[in-house]
Amino acid sequence: MGFVGLATALVLLGPAVINPRFTPADLVRTSARVILLKVSAPKDKTLAAEVAETLKGAPLPQKGLKLELSEDAEVTEEEVAAALGGKPSVAGLLVLSPADGKANDAPSGAIQIDTQWFAVSERKGKWCLDKDKQDLFAVWAGSARQLAEATRYVLAEPGARFPVRSDITWGSDAHLGKLAGKANGCLALDLGGAIGPCVIILSDSGDRLLKAGSKDERPTDITGKLKLTTASKCLAPGDFDGDGRLDLASWDGKGLRLSAQVPEAAFAARPLAVDLPECLSLDAIDHGLVAGTSKGPVLLVSDGRGFAARVVAKEVPPGLGPPGICVAADLDADGRPDIVQLHAKGMALYPGEGQGRFKTPTTVALPLPKAPCAVVYGDFDADGRLDLVVCGEDGLALIARTPDERWENATHATGELAYHGNANQPRILAAAPCDINGDGRQGVALFYPNRNPLLFFNRGFACFGLARELELSGTGSAVPDAPLDPLAAPPQPKLNGAEALQGGQATGTALDLNCDGVPDLFAVTPQGDIWALFGKGAERDALTLTVALAPRTPGPVTVTLSRDRRRVGVHIVRQGIPAAIGLPEPGPATLEWKDADAKPHKREAVVEQPSRVELASNKGG
Repeated sequence: MGFVGLATALVLLGPAVINPRFTPADLVRTSARVILLKVSAPKDKTLAAEVAETLKGAPLPQKGLKLELSEDAEVTEEEVAAALGGKPSVAGLLVLSPADGKANDAPSGAIQIDTQWFAVSERKGKWCLDKDKQDLFAVWAGSARQLAEATRYVLAEPGARFPVRSDITWGSDAHLGKLAGKANGCLALDLGGAIGPCVIILSDSGDRLLKAGSKDERPTDITGKLKLTTASKCLAPGDFDGDGRLDLASWDGKGLRLSAQVPEAAFAARPLAVDLPECLSLDAIDHGLVAGTSKGPVLLVSDGRGFAARVVAKEVPPGLGPPGICVAADLDADGRPDIVQLHAKGMALYPGEGQGRFKTPTTVALPLPKAPCAVVYGDFDADGRLDLVVCGEDGLALIARTPDERWENATHATGELAYHGNANQPRILAAAPCDINGDGRQGVALFYPNRNPLLFFNRGFACFGLARELELSGTGSAVPDAPLDPLAAPPQPKLNGAEALQGGQATGTALDLNCDGVPDLFAVTPQGDIWALFGKGAERDALTLTVALAPRTPGPVTVTLSRDRRRVGVHIVRQGIPAAIGLPEPGPATLEWKDADAKPHKREAVVEQPSRVELASNKGG
């Protein structure tokens, strides 16, 4: 029986709701043929398509197809044309069910054109196109091009899976204090030594540093103990004085301050003589900083005692609108960090040459959210290159690269990330990486000023699912101990923190706050209340591999983790901000990266329990 005969398994769950009983793995395995097409815009009720590649099954006898809309078709030519989004051609994926043995049995199945599904059948030698009545959009709401990659994954790996939910719930919560002033952001840090993982909240009333607890301990406020005295608008961690200990560089609205760690495991703060009257963002790069300003990136070079400011470009690139925040990342995979400044109408990319030098910026014009304020990096589409989830005042955008290396806004093909995370063009204040499945795929957590925070898991290949069981509610049933029924209504824990965060957040992040291997949610309400919601894991053997930079190692570093010749993910590792990579089962893992001299490094690790690996610089070995 082919997938067309599995209508009983294809439960109609409504728009953009994942079908938990029939995944892309089922779709590929129950199909006789899977064929990648290049589809052209329809004309005279006929859609032309060229065969680009046969992924499964026997090739079609012809290299070109014509799909016609019959008189009784339930779709119009305009609806089919809309699937192409105004482009002259897009990728399409044809999936055909196997013949059932009847005489003169004609092929039938479905075609996905970009993200839209249609039914197909062969009648009297003609291919006909019609409405998809099996709700295949609930099986795969990503793009046809990415579904082709998913098909290759299924055919190569017998255990290929596509998650349908996060498999965790909120089990408990903790109120961790209240801020007297506005919260300006927060960062998940790892201060190392006896402190380890922690969260720092940037606030006008004074920054707060909270140390992660254990299974029997709640996070504790260590701000006073570490003598942290800053009140920051922007902040970046790094070893700025070269002593092997993590420091904090912050901007308080007037000037730059350095809070350097001293041997007594405390911070000694001092103002820095740098003319920086404006700062939209701070990020560590090499042993210095890059500040985002309305006049372009400003590089702050450290000499071990202070910083000297240097403008990266003489003028702001034209045509992109007002400049915004800057972030550092090695986007061209040469080992040298680059600078990306986000504008209202695109990005300016400053390729790094090392030693604080950058090439003339490359401009990328594409739609971005208004006033971008947060970026999450990751290889969301599993092509081995870094992508960006950019968030701002009117929603989010996934910025990825096409096979021919062009940057594109691929938000429409992200499944529930687009449908729920971008609903009604919401204002997003903060975002954080979040692998809530523990499977190594990179997801994202979003924080809003006037509605619930939302957490999304990556089903693979840039198609995301909303973790419905983690949506917040102040009332409801207790969290069950038994495995979750994939079709049951999400359990709603009765937690004060859940109720407090329903109306909005000022900032937030996701991390393991109680060191039990399950992600937790950390957020501050607009009224200043600090809350932690602790994840309660389902029965799973997921492990966490923490990849950090060794002391005195410049960053950020882009690291690729692979298992059994399959790339699990590409991660950004920064000083003080390691990458927490979920591994669904114990076993070997391969880490690959390049240092600042473009020298490739490779390290094998056998992960049998939660582990930590430190990446050393070329000078350190």
